[in-house]
Amino acid sequence: MSMTQTSACPTLAPEMAVPIDRAALRAVAYADVFDYPLEAAEVHRYLHGVAATPEETAMALARHTVPGGPLSYRDGFYTLRGREGLV
Repeated sequence: MSMTQTSACPTLAPEMAVPIDRAALRAVAYADVFDYPLEAAEVHRYLHGVAATPEETAMALARHTVPGGPLSYRDGFYTLRGREGLV
């Protein structure tokens, strides 16, 4: 499995990411177009193209919110990193 180094945290290269990880990121990115942060349950609800449990969705979100990851978590909401002001 290919790994890339971003900041101090290794992350999966986009082409090797787990499908649930890609789907969770796409859900948050789509909501960002409308300046709308999502709660974990909403990310789970809006997953497209993958079947996952709420727990699997939560694990994908946790992988994305590590330091240097593409998502931020603030006050119960997920946003793209740098878009925390939406909360």
